[in-house]
Amino acid sequence: MDTREIDDEGEYWEIWIVSEMCGIDLGMYRSNPKVLTMRILESHLEEILHDIENLKKSMTNPEAEYATIAVGYQILALLILETGSFLPDIVRQEVLKSTIWEYDYKQWRWGSNTIESRKTFLEKLREAIDHYIPGKSYFIYDH
Repeated sequence: MDTREIDDEGEYWEIWIVSEMCGIDLGMYRSNPKVLTMRILESHLEEILHDIENLKKSMTNPEAEYATIAVGYQILALLILETGSFLPDIVRQEVLKSTIWEYDYKQWRWGSNTIESRKTFLEKLREAIDHYIPGKSYFIYDH
């Protein structure tokens, strides 16, 4: 699993953040993720977080629908890590909450062939968020 090879839910968030919010051509981004820079992401971060909050508020069944928001925060966190951008407390809190295996598995019911790679991804993301240093790029997956 790579940020460029993610499930449908993650891909939706990646497209929304990179293309729609940051205005970067998706094909260009996928061939060279470094076109999304710290400056570009940070200049749109407040708007991204605002829209995610509005989406949370509009949910009719927040507990059942929260898994979708959790993936959004996880993809945003990956992009923050890769660009070395500022990590807002809300992103840190939401990622640490949603990357607990028991929570993640309950929400998504991963197939037996993806369980180990998902657990590894969650552990790496939690560790990266826990030890994150702004300005330092961190790639969970090789590009």
